[in-house]
Amino acid sequence: MTAAPMNKQTEMLRLLDEGQVMVHLDPRREGVQVPGYLTEDPVLRLNIAYGFNLPSLEIDDEGVYAVLSFGGRDFGCWLPWSSIFALTLPDYDHQGALWPDDMPKEMDPLFASVQHLKTGVEAPAPERAKGFAVIDGGASDEVVSEVAPDASDEPEPPDDSTTKGGPHLRLVKG
Repeated sequence: MTAAPMNKQTEMLRLLDEGQVMVHLDPRREGVQVPGYLTEDPVLRLNIAYGFNLPSLEIDDEGVYAVLSFGGRDFGCWLPWSSIFALTLPDYDHQGALWPDDMPKEMDPLFASVQHLKTGVEAPAPERAKGFAVIDGGASDEVVSEVAPDASDEPEPPDDSTTKGGPHLRLVKG
């Protein structure tokens, strides 16, 4: 089995230090182990946090293993890195990272936004992504470009000391 790019593992650990992490994954991918009734849809979101005092939480080169509670029943979930396409912080306006190459094909409108970021070919206005930073998934994790929301498209964010700055998601190529 081939290890996933380390940047997903590193990002997961970094975000867990911030708080609750929402793991966005395609549960239909090979190797994913979640309760059967959750495997039909192309997108599954699971919340993981150190503060949940989970019976088991292991994060390694291959993926995430966590015993999570579903309807009051514990289930050992295996989430290979190849199934995970985004990691976000729900308590911080879903800041985090997005790996567009791992997204389910059903997310075509967002694919169009990602293609705009990669190629410069603009998607139709309602489907354009805002507040993304594009990350090169290579060894340096160097920021390639940032796409700031157009001032005419979004209201100015409130001047609140609890609001963290920067892009909400980082696109990761790799």
